[in-house]
Amino acid sequence: MDLPILKINSSDGDEALLHHELTEAELELFDEMDTATDALKAKSPLSSYHRIAVDVGAKHGLSSRESVSFWTRTCLMIFESEPTLK
Repeated sequence: MDLPILKINSSDGDEALLHHELTEAELELFDEMDTATDALKAKSPLSSYHRIAVDVGAKHGLSSRESVSFWTRTCLMIFESEPTLK
């Protein structure tokens, strides 16, 4: 699975990440992870999200590290692109 978001170097800074446009494959994987996390209770520990990201990522051939990196980077991108609530 080709996930360009995982090829962005940390040394490129947050701006490089925030300017990335998610590919169709990245959107589909994130949607699958996001849907799986919807079943969690409101105050579930972060480890529950981590487990889901790893389990879903593994189904697509990603390592644990790649899965968590993908989930974290994509969440950051989406969070930062949301308009501020006033």
